Amino acid sequence: MRNSHVDRDDDRDDTPSPSERAAAWEHVGPQLLAGALSESRFALEDAFRDAETALYGARDGEGEYSGGLTPEHVQALRRALEEARATVEEEAAPIAGLEPWSEPPAHAPYRAIQEWTHHPGDAADVDKEGDSSE
Repeated sequence: MRNSHVDRDDDRDDTPSPSERAAAWEHVGPQLLAGALSESRFALEDAFRDAETALYGARDGEGEYSGGLTPEHVQALRRALEEARATVEEEAAPIAGLEPWSEPPAHAPYRAIQEWTHHPGDAADVDKEGDSSE
């Protein structure tokens, strides 16, 4: 039984060969990377511009700083930096034939990660009253 969406009479396979796929990626790959790099650049520019505007806009007529930079500005800067670094290390570096510098940065502050992953393991951390071995 023939597929209704096929309108040719032969049974040839139109799957591209590995060399055809490689040639297509040689053309498409750089365009995809350029798009990812542009998105990272725009995100960085926006985050830094917002933080800079908050700082300059927070000055009163006397030229004194009145606290316009917020934790949200810093979080936006960190996110933009992390995303840009991930794009460079995971996408651009391999194409350029370079090894990534290191693991990507954590998506939470180091102290918070330590608190979230802390499990009692020392004798000092164990509640002796709840220990049933005594």
